[in-house]
Amino acid sequence: MAYWTNQNWLGLGPSAASHVAGVRWKNEPHLGRYLAGSPTPPTQDHETLPPRRRIGEQIMLGLRLREGLKLDWVDDHIPPDDPRRGTIDEMIQINMLERTDTHLRLTRNGLFLADSVIAKLL
Repeated sequence: MAYWTNQNWLGLGPSAASHVAGVRWKNEPHLGRYLAGSPTPPTQDHETLPPRRRIGEQIMLGLRLREGLKLDWVDDHIPPDDPRRGTIDEMIQINMLERTDTHLRLTRNGLFLADSVIAKLL
């Protein structure tokens, strides 16, 4: 669930991926090279997402959960002038997304087209 809620997680062992404070990386996949790097194994594929992409990724991850994205998070992270706001309203009008008292989530119809709906919000 840490992955799906975009929290920090630390992967252990060869090829394991980690995500801490918006930075992702992967451990060395080759066991011999991984062990030779002890006590700190070598890492690769470091990535720091820019803010706009981090927001898109949170939207993607949140909408893939049945409960969806917390409305407080949407209000705090998606500025009123962001084009995604209009897209959210559009998706609500065509019954792909719905607002509950606390969350923005895919509707039953939206679940069948989740990748398309989410792609419009990235």
